[in-house]
Amino acid sequence: MHLILSILDIYSLVVFVAALSTWVDAERKHPVSRFLDQLTEPALRPIRRLLPRMAGFDISPFVLILLIQVLRSLLLRL
Repeated sequence: MHLILSILDIYSLVVFVAALSTWVDAERKHPVSRFLDQLTEPALRPIRRLLPRMAGFDISPFVLILLIQVLRSLLLRL
């Protein structure tokens, strides 16, 4: 169980760093940016389909982190 919780924590951090990289206008062709996109896009894409952009702002990373934290809380109760 500890391993799963650690993976969820690390993935939340990856999502956060990926979101930050888009805000600071990081080079999208940089290998680190591409790696972060490969890790996060499969989870973010379905959320983006459901949620419209709010004033041009993509809130899907926040939603994903919230969902991960809910899942983490549920796992802690087991």
